[in-house]
Amino acid sequence: MLSPDRLSQQTVWEIALELAKILISGLLSRTLAPPRPVDHNLPGEAPRPIGRDRELRWLRERLSPSSPSTVCALVGPGGVGKTYLALAIAHEHKRRAESRAERWRDRFRRPPLGFFDAIVYIPGRAMIMTPRGIRPQRPLKQLSDITAEIARTLGDLDLMRQHPSERERSVLATLGRRRTLLILDGLEEMDPEVLDFIRQVPSPSRVLITSRRSLNTWPSQDLEALDLQSARRLILREAKEKEVELRPEEIEQLAQATQGLPLAIVIGVAQLKHGISMDTLLRQLREGQGRLAEYVVEGSVEALRREDEDAYRLFRALALFDPEAGALREALGAAAGLPEDRQDAGLAKLIEVSLIAHERKADRFRFRHPLIHARAGRALEEDPEAPDLRRRWIRWYQDRLAQRPQNIPLLQAERLNLIRVLQALREEDRMEELARFLWNAVILLDEGPTELYLESVRELLRWALMHDRGDLLQGLTWDILVRGGSAWEREFTGQWWELLRPLLSASEETALQIEVLWQRLVYRKARRGEISLEEARVAMERAFQALKPERSEVEAEQAISVCNSLGFLLMDDRLGRPDYPSARAWLERGLELLKQHWDRLRDPQEWEAILRGNLALLIARAEGRYGEAMRTLEEIRPHLRWKRDLAEWHLVMAVYAYRWCRMREALRYGREGDALLQELGMEKLDTKEGEEWRTQIRDRLNRRLGWIREWLRCRRRRKGPEPLRA
Repeated sequence: MLSPDRLSQQTVWEIALELAKILISGLLSRTLAPPRPVDHNLPGEAPRPIGRDRELRWLRERLSPSSPSTVCALVGPGGVGKTYLALAIAHEHKRRAESRAERWRDRFRRPPLGFFDAIVYIPGRAMIMTPRGIRPQRPLKQLSDITAEIARTLGDLDLMRQHPSERERSVLATLGRRRTLLILDGLEEMDPEVLDFIRQVPSPSRVLITSRRSLNTWPSQDLEALDLQSARRLILREAKEKEVELRPEEIEQLAQATQGLPLAIVIGVAQLKHGISMDTLLRQLREGQGRLAEYVVEGSVEALRREDEDAYRLFRALALFDPEAGALREALGAAAGLPEDRQDAGLAKLIEVSLIAHERKADRFRFRHPLIHARAGRALEEDPEAPDLRRRWIRWYQDRLAQRPQNIPLLQAERLNLIRVLQALREEDRMEELARFLWNAVILLDEGPTELYLESVRELLRWALMHDRGDLLQGLTWDILVRGGSAWEREFTGQWWELLRPLLSASEETALQIEVLWQRLVYRKARRGEISLEEARVAMERAFQALKPERSEVEAEQAISVCNSLGFLLMDDRLGRPDYPSARAWLERGLELLKQHWDRLRDPQEWEAILRGNLALLIARAEGRYGEAMRTLEEIRPHLRWKRDLAEWHLVMAVYAYRWCRMREALRYGREGDALLQELGMEKLDTKEGEEWRTQIRDRLNRRLGWIREWLRCRRRRKGPEPLRA
């Protein structure tokens, strides 16, 4: 028989073993049992969003238990994919919460992503974007309806039977016990009391808001349209799902027309599926027509028109500006005719409702999407104040261009808007203003594509011929011939010169004859022996005598230009034996004229820089004083305005640095000059130093260790660098 002590010990072990079995069985059953399904009312799941990886990561962080804020928001214009992204992250959380493997993995994440027991979707708009397009839904805007939907989704009958005021408190208490994701889609459509409710939602629950209005209270992610690569991927996916065959060029056209707006892509491909032609679809997108434009823009614009007249006026005024360039704050306010305080408040409102974006560094404003720009354009066309808006817009640019010296940074930044002003002046037949505008904005010929500018010139020339208004062309044709390039020079001399001559004043005709001689004969025919250097010199000197610089700023500038051209011509040894003394005399004569008429010229500092720069070239070519020439060129550099002049400056510095044994400097200057030529679309410069850099120096320096080899050769040829002369 077992002793009582032995019996007691055996009983204890048996009891412990049974308890262990029960404990292990319970743990295994909880571990192996499928997780409890998530209570939810989500619409059907859509494919994973394309091009939104960064935004999805942000949402995971904000919805995790470690996030310090209970609420987060997705903000952006209509159609940008806020709802789609919110539902995507909701379905992702639902899948994870119902996955045994995900729940196990989350134990080892630091910090954990967490799981929701329930997900409640509250729509604020009567339409929702789905993979099959826009479909209607019942919006919930009042707090009582929202709390009832939460209770229904949670399956709590007691909550549903409560009075709305009592139910609000009970729902908040429930959200404190059950970790719930509450999605409020379209908060701007809901009653203001919903905001107070959101502020009271406790942890561990989370609230995700989508809104077209900016929210400063909680962390928010501002959604932009997709980049073009992601837009193409979305088009391909939608076309495959809807069995729509698209050619590569059609995919590119649709990506460009939609500018990456997800809703426009989804609806556009769906319309193609239902038989609409690609041309019609592209036209609707371009003009902002159809149901898509109504969904994206119309609601926000109509609310803006009712609520804030200043913001609505700024919205219409912004349509005047180029959509790519946008508008400077000062220019937009001037066009709208608003004082600064009302202007700033209106701009803040437009940003708040996601119609425009603000580039803070440049203080520039743009529409968030072409559909919004198209809607603003229609509002402008219907506006009885449109002529006043356009008049103030044009005047702002006219005033800036009339500043002396010209505001070159403004011209460079506002190129696209200046082109739009030119087009507006043409459309309104304001030819006197167009002529002055072209004269002041001639730098546009040097800052990018010139065709739109030259088309305005052609229309002015046609108008001047038809109305016998040669007075509008004073200085303009000469200035453009100087800067217009070889193609324009051929067109002008071949098509316009003889027609315009009867309209021109004697001085204007003289100046043009000089320029035609310079560009058409000297650089092309003198080298082939068709005209001698002496003949060209005599002809230009005779023409110079006919100019009267005291009569106008135009003739003063033309006379200085002739002095500079003659000086440059006479020291060019490619055209014959150079006459350095005469070249110096003409350049110094130009400086004397400049001194006399300094206050009358548009940009006298630029002319001084050009004349002094050519004098520097003269002492380098005639006397080999490269160090002194480089020092002068460094002094004039800040006053050179044109990219072509800057390209020539860099190549001259490269050649002189090379001759002065400064090979690394030569390589740097030369590369910068080549880059400027590339921007201008030019392969070479037709100057002595430009040819020398291209044909003799560039390849030597660009070889491996080329600058070291050339430095050693240079040092062997001379004992040391030339000392600077006073």
